Amino acid sequence: MFRHSKKIILTLLTLFSVLVIAGCSQGSNNSESSPAATTEVPKKVNDIEGEWKLTDIRNSIQSIYSLFEMDEIQFGYFLTIFDDLDMRLKVNGDKVEVSYSTDLNNFSNNLYKGTNKKDSAEVFKTNLFKRTKELADKYKTNKATLDVTTGAFSFYAPGTINDTDKTMSFQEPLNFNMSFPMTLTETYDPITYKYELKDNLLLVSLDGTDSETQQPVHAELRFERVTGSENNTSATTTNETASLDGKWELINSGDAFLRGLSYRLHSQYERKLLLQVYWNTLKDLKPTITISGNKATYEGSVNLTDAYNSIYEYHKKNAKIKLEPKEEYIRTYYFNSMIKTHLSASKYSKIDIDEANYTVHTVIPDGIVDTSRKTITFDNPMAISDLVIFSNFSIAILDTTYNYTIDGDILTLTYERHETGQRFNIYYELKFKKVQN
Repeated sequence: MFRHSKKIILTLLTLFSVLVIAGCSQGSNNSESSPAATTEVPKKVNDIEGEWKLTDIRNSIQSIYSLFEMDEIQFGYFLTIFDDLDMRLKVNGDKVEVSYSTDLNNFSNNLYKGTNKKDSAEVFKTNLFKRTKELADKYKTNKATLDVTTGAFSFYAPGTINDTDKTMSFQEPLNFNMSFPMTLTETYDPITYKYELKDNLLLVSLDGTDSETQQPVHAELRFERVTGSENNTSATTTNETASLDGKWELINSGDAFLRGLSYRLHSQYERKLLLQVYWNTLKDLKPTITISGNKATYEGSVNLTDAYNSIYEYHKKNAKIKLEPKEEYIRTYYFNSMIKTHLSASKYSKIDIDEANYTVHTVIPDGIVDTSRKTITFDNPMAISDLVIFSNFSIAILDTTYNYTIDGDILTLTYERHETGQRFNIYYELKFKKVQN
């Protein structure tokens, strides 16, 4: 049994996960039909001409997931299901093509792990393949094919580029296995994405307002240039490696905090609303690590006033009963004794709570740096308030070890642990840049 939504996404994830349901296609094929079109020289597009390959896939796909209803367990299982996706983007003048081929057998198996397993894996796959083919057959401009006997699936989307506005337009949105369309409207509506070159990557992004939560949202796919060899996508750099000693500032805050919120926020508490609200509050924060010899100190601070105001205004607009005054509401349901209880459990952290301004400032001293093992261990895991905890713990109470590497002036901390009671791992990657004195 299926239910339509404005994004045409199947919300009954326990049955068929998050499959997109067919909608009305408003797109049209803009391809030229005259003979002259075959001899037209494509307009030259500076900088992005050529072939690109999707990279940083987990961060790319988690930004797509933030557009949909998905609980924390499903996110844990679904984060890695596109790890092997070979999506290509080709630019020729003012034309762009996005394509990929994949095996839906693996996709089905991984989706099945995130369901309540009401049906057998084989029944689940049969239904998934059937529905995917139905959705693919509705395309007017994009092309998607599925061999239901083998699971071989292919996707192709042609589009155009406006070099002046730095946009890519498609008659129908990009779509991941007909389950996760990169759109804020309908699955078959025309769409325009922004693009930019940054740090040798081509970023293709979607910005807008979620129709359900009325919150600003951002999704972003990252592509690296293909330069004749799969292992030669960028020029070799010889940046001098920075000293570990000194102050380091988090630079991938948007990715790191979206990952943390996606793992942590519980589905029973209007998860998508809170995910989007808190991410907009956290995405530009720059917590730091200061290292001196074999000691490290973590420091981070957040002001939650804007987040709480957004949550209150949303509930005020949508509530069927009159809400308490804002201050009372916030202190009752959000900035309450529960936060203090959770934070007080971090006995080795120095946490200052400014109740008047809804601010939490965290310092974790006496971290141990082991240069032989390339690890940094804190007595409590790094965290921002009780919203994001960079570990697999629900409360920041136990010692946590991060592996580190240094590339030039970038310090990368990674963490991977099995999620208690689940069959997936928690993955974090925190990138810090050396702060110049």
